[in-house]
Amino acid sequence: MNKVNFALLIFLSIISINISFAKQRSTTPTNKQLQYLLDKAKLETSRGSYDTALKLLIDYRKASSKSKKNPLMSFYVIESIGRIYLRIKQDPDAAIKFFSEALNDTNLTDSEFDIIRAWLGRAKEWKELSMFPKNINDPKKLFELGRKYYEHGINSQKYSMDVSASADFSLASNYLIPFTIHFDSDPNIGEALFMMGEIRRRSWHINDYWVENFYLMEVIRRFPNTELATKAYHALYEDVHFGYTGSSGDNTPESWVELLKEFEILSKIKTPSIPTIIKLN
Repeated sequence: MNKVNFALLIFLSIISINISFAKQRSTTPTNKQLQYLLDKAKLETSRGSYDTALKLLIDYRKASSKSKKNPLMSFYVIESIGRIYLRIKQDPDAAIKFFSEALNDTNLTDSEFDIIRAWLGRAKEWKELSMFPKNINDPKKLFELGRKYYEHGINSQKYSMDVSASADFSLASNYLIPFTIHFDSDPNIGEALFMMGEIRRRSWHINDYWVENFYLMEVIRRFPNTELATKAYHALYEDVHFGYTGSSGDNTPESWVELLKEFEILSKIKTPSIPTIIKLN
């Protein structure tokens, strides 16, 4: 090969590489484009156009899949999608389908994967356990009975995950889950969510989806700068680190470490400025 051909080959190779990078840049959304999707989703939400907002949020998740993730923003987008499916559309089947498919995204961070699993678990509970027990549909009665069995279970446990509390926790769940689904604006909703988080993390044998994370994170998100949020944060911190600790020690991934720091801040701040995308409780 002569020098001219060799030089041409190098030149063409450089062009090919530049074109490849250009294509990559053109298919990778900018921060401005991603922010536009979020701003548009907020606007459509304020208009009550939840189907459009949902599509924009899902588009954001797809577009940002390969981008550098902000753990807290990822959390808010996922929980906004979940709340539209469950709280607005009352469609647990669609939520189950979406979150099941979302788990197949190979670009998920560890915290995103676990949060999606938590919402999948919540959607399944919503579908399977939303019926009122024994025709009891009074919120005060549901909450009082749920708390009664919860406290009895807590007091009977000699150690975390002691199976002797299983029956009490099961009964408590029968009252508290319908309460959290049907009476989301009740003054006792925060305590009910916290109790369910504690029940799920103390009942390992039924914990397939880390659904306790859903309950504990909801307490922190909805009731920042409260004693309840602080308790929820400490429970969440302990639960996440326990879940990632094995024979080789604590292997909690960086995405969770960063997100837990954000949750700690949220649980303490006095004038929260939370970028909640959907303006609901």
